[in-house]
Amino acid sequence: MVKEQFRETDVAKKISHICFGMKSAEQMRKQAHIQVVSKNLYSQDTKHTPLAYGVLDHRMGTSEKDRPCLTCGKNLADCLGHYGYLDLELPYDLQDMLEHNADKRGQTAVHGYVKRPNLAYLQKRGLKKKISDKCRKKTICMSCAAFNGPVKKCGLLKIIHEKYKTNKKVVDVFVTDFLQSFDTAIEHNKVVEPLLTRAQENLNPLVVLNMFKRIPQEDIPLLMNPEAGKPADLILTRLLVPPLCIRPSVVSDLKSGTNEDDLTMKLTEIIFLNDVIKKHRMTGAKTQMIMEDWDFLQLQCALYINSELSGIPLNMAPKKWTRGFVQRLKGKQGRFRGNLSGKRVDFSGRTVISPDPNLRIDEVAVPVHVAKILTYPEKVNKANLELLRKLVRNGPEVHPGANFIQNRSTQMKRFLKYGNREKIAQELRFGDVVERHMIDGDIVLFNRQPSLHKLSIMAHIARIKPHRTFRFNECVCTPYNADFDGDEMNLHLPQTEEAKAEALTKANFVTPRNGEPLIAAIQDFLTGAYLLTLKDTFFDRSKTCQIVASILVGHDEKVKITLPRPAIMKPMALWTGKQIFSLILKPNKECPVKANLRTRGKQYCGKGEDLCYNDSFVVIHNSELMCGSLDKEEHLLHPAERLGTAGGGERHVPPGQTHSGPTEASLLVLDVTPGQGLLKAKQDLLDDGYKKCDEYIQALSTGKLQQQPGCTAEETLEMIACVGQQAISGSRVPDGFENRSLPHFEKHSKLPAAKGFVADSFYSGLTPTEFFFHTMAGREGLVDTAVKTAETGYMQASGEVPGGSVLTVRPDSTQLHRRHHPVYLWRRWSRPNDMEGKDEPLEFQRVLDNIRAIYACPKEPALSQNELVLTADAIMKRTDFLCCKDVFLEELTDTGSEKYLEEIRKFAKNISERIKKTRDKYGINDNGTSEPKVLYQLDRITPTQLEKFLETCRNKYMRAQMEPGSAVGALCAQSIGEPGTQMTLKTFHFAGVASMNITLGVPRIKEIINASKNISTPIITAHLDVDEDADFARLVKGRIEKTLLGEISEYIEEVFLPDDCFSLVKLSLERIRLLRLEVNAETVRYSICMSKLRVKPGDIAVHGEAENNKSSMYYVLQQLKGELPKVVVQGIPEVSRAVIHIDEQSQDHVQAPGGGGQPEGCHGNAWSERKQDYFKTTHMRWRRLWVLRRPDPPS
Repeated sequence: MVKEQFRETDVAKKISHICFGMKSAEQMRKQAHIQVVSKNLYSQDTKHTPLAYGVLDHRMGTSEKDRPCLTCGKNLADCLGHYGYLDLELPYDLQDMLEHNADKRGQTAVHGYVKRPNLAYLQKRGLKKKISDKCRKKTICMSCAAFNGPVKKCGLLKIIHEKYKTNKKVVDVFVTDFLQSFDTAIEHNKVVEPLLTRAQENLNPLVVLNMFKRIPQEDIPLLMNPEAGKPADLILTRLLVPPLCIRPSVVSDLKSGTNEDDLTMKLTEIIFLNDVIKKHRMTGAKTQMIMEDWDFLQLQCALYINSELSGIPLNMAPKKWTRGFVQRLKGKQGRFRGNLSGKRVDFSGRTVISPDPNLRIDEVAVPVHVAKILTYPEKVNKANLELLRKLVRNGPEVHPGANFIQNRSTQMKRFLKYGNREKIAQELRFGDVVERHMIDGDIVLFNRQPSLHKLSIMAHIARIKPHRTFRFNECVCTPYNADFDGDEMNLHLPQTEEAKAEALTKANFVTPRNGEPLIAAIQDFLTGAYLLTLKDTFFDRSKTCQIVASILVGHDEKVKITLPRPAIMKPMALWTGKQIFSLILKPNKECPVKANLRTRGKQYCGKGEDLCYNDSFVVIHNSELMCGSLDKEEHLLHPAERLGTAGGGERHVPPGQTHSGPTEASLLVLDVTPGQGLLKAKQDLLDDGYKKCDEYIQALSTGKLQQQPGCTAEETLEMIACVGQQAISGSRVPDGFENRSLPHFEKHSKLPAAKGFVADSFYSGLTPTEFFFHTMAGREGLVDTAVKTAETGYMQASGEVPGGSVLTVRPDSTQLHRRHHPVYLWRRWSRPNDMEGKDEPLEFQRVLDNIRAIYACPKEPALSQNELVLTADAIMKRTDFLCCKDVFLEELTDTGSEKYLEEIRKFAKNISERIKKTRDKYGINDNGTSEPKVLYQLDRITPTQLEKFLETCRNKYMRAQMEPGSAVGALCAQSIGEPGTQMTLKTFHFAGVASMNITLGVPRIKEIINASKNISTPIITAHLDVDEDADFARLVKGRIEKTLLGEISEYIEEVFLPDDCFSLVKLSLERIRLLRLEVNAETVRYSICMSKLRVKPGDIAVHGEAENNKSSMYYVLQQLKGELPKVVVQGIPEVSRAVIHIDEQSQDHVQAPGGGGQPEGCHGNAWSERKQDYFKTTHMRWRRLWVLRRPDPPS
């Protein structure tokens, strides 16, 4: 006997992948340990023993603590359970592949060249719809010539094949023979004849099973994935019985017996029906009885899988609702979302949040109650032995303390609430693990749901504080999108040192979406910084020291601060607020950081820069605020953080807060109560507005209202500007009742009060109608918020946004990888976090100013114009630049990055020209020996400064490159999905183009991603051949825009003569001339003949072949009178409006909503908002670039 090879089974194994599919009957039998045949649950003895071969047989595992599994011998905690199986007497149909199949031989009704098994998944999915369409059209089997009709669902779990139903044009021989076979029956019974037209074949599971078994092996890849099973596996002839641990029995202490799981009871019903069908078949019962039992068996099998099945007849409906497999898996309470998605995890807490401006921006205050529950396993060593002994002595009730201790040798845990803690503390040994409370300085993860982007979960440092809420600095609200109106947030405590190190990062000051700062000074901090840096703000020594001392908090407690010399010495020493603020950037002379910044403030006068009379041009020179008041958060924090300022923005808030604290203003109700003058001015404004509205309404009723361009008379009336106008769906309040908004107003009323104008305020009180209209507008906002949240959430989660949430950067940085398939790009990737300029890694002028301030180089000679250009080229050819030659120097052959290197050279050339102009202006020689030193400093650049500038540009450019392996696909999805919640789902008036409404926001994003053929507002932008010619632009506009006959006609009349009648159309030549239309009587005649009016070219007054009598001619004239004004005489019918737009480069182009060909007079540079127009003329690679590089809508 051959000795069995030893195989170790109890080892850890790595799962490579998981396949979902269907098991065949044979695979079920091999996986199961027992065949279930008994419908009874327990034996009749007094011990309540589960019956052998029943659904509670302990060979399928155990659900009781005191009974081991009879298969593996393990207890409830260790036994995973074992499957059983039961054979169905008649099969159960899972349905849904019949429409692709033929009738008899089971071969698919498509040609062989389509049946390629190695097609990619997307190609197979694309073929599915085409194959379904072809299968529906195929009526004859290619193999056996059998007739194949449509397959339909009929009733509950029924499928019929309309095999003998055909249209009148096609007479099939098979159908004819079938109908002729009933001729004899019809002769004897006429009732049979009308029933033949409804003859159909019932596809019961047995018929379908035999059909699926006949499907050739080569056809299976076309229908489904062969690894997931075969079509015959869709028809169940055997059911798996799940282990007992999935459907445990609940023993009641109050009454005898047990409560069984729904799955267990449903299995007993299925076994009982199996026995009934088997008995009926053996005894030769009526076919109808067996079919009824079979239907009921199929229903029970269906309810076993999905208990919420619809369409169940009342006589077969279950009396009690049960939970099937589908209900146990789907929904929030299901296995996936309820148990496997990490929603309820250990070492986490959740409570309400509140603000605390005294915390640093990287800290979070954790309540003591939470800190006692969340523990961290700390291993005992020589450095922390005494600390952990103290925590053990404190126990679980005193903070800081410990809850458990785990012995190194026995691995046994001991709860510290009981026992002698003093003795346990003394017995601590190196290697033991103490689960201590959370303490100050622990790294925690802070999260707010919905987690729309990666900044929704960030690392903070815990600070244990009293009270019951999580608290953090309100400057960090923006990335979480949090407010303090009852929001709750989650806190997680990492359990290993590796997890803490991975979580601890502060690189989240800016968003990876576009590089803009998200964490910055807000509200009181910003107000305090503004008041502190005003040029008329002075402080004495005591106040100065008080404000400066506010910097010394947290990690900066031991920072040495050097107080600068007072700005005013006599009659008393006074320091300016700018001096105090400079200490934030540079606390002492030894601080190595030298920040430099020049930027405009909010109140900048527009000229003079640092000489602005509003003191709103900020200049920071070597970390010293020279001028300007800080009035916007990104003006200081963002550049300072990039330059590595001490504190990085964490120290910028306490001084402003300390200064603004004593100077805050009290706000009373009287301060916001409107005075008599304001109320009178408001009433005068309302009276003027009502008077103007009455004039417009009067003009409308008399037909004299002058229309605004592109608007009807009523639309013009709705454009009256009112501050309190309530908008519903982008317009005034619609008529909810018959020709009026509410029954309180007259019909056809256009009064402001009737159309939603709220004249009152919350101070004066709203009238009932105003309150109603205001709630209507508010409700629309709430509905819009809820809908757009669901829309954007689905768009981001379902992968609609980027086709690759799995896109990553390859090591060569030139390709993206999507499931090991390269995606080629036209340029290199850059991290948005490090993009300082607009779509560029850095701003050259800011870098140069910073270099010139840090490296003064007073003894070096300045470079002349030619020397600067030559020196720059020489430096860029040095060997130390070769470390990035693939990305930096060899980009001259790469169109994507050549632009960056050329911009550096262009910037250096501009600097050299500026130096030449300055020296020519003041007559300075290149050697600079005879001129004053002050003039010599103007636009001065030394070789050292130029070298440092180029090196900084190189380093910043290299740092901005995306690292290989970066998940740019997920980053893209988050960057679109997160701001998508801030967008609107509605179409608003586009102010940049007169009377043009375009689709914006989430609907437009979905149209772009889905490549919709019919988009809401298609726009084509066409550039003109002749720029800056208004007459030519109007001519092209007339060629594009649809012009109707009624718009260029003075009148269209019916003329009745004694012997004739006709319609008379008089063209308005003056209007045609003003609109620059290429229209005359002949073109109008041609347009009428080409329209759908069926008017002959010969006699334009005759309508078709109608009889020439007065009654018929009258109706013809009436039809012509109504249809002639709608005839398109010029332009593209799909284009309802064209607008002449002048861009910044003073080049005219025409914007036309709609699709169609390119009009005459426009050259090839045209851009269409509709993706399908773009795809008709472009290569596939450029189609991808359309989505990636789609221009912004013209403004």
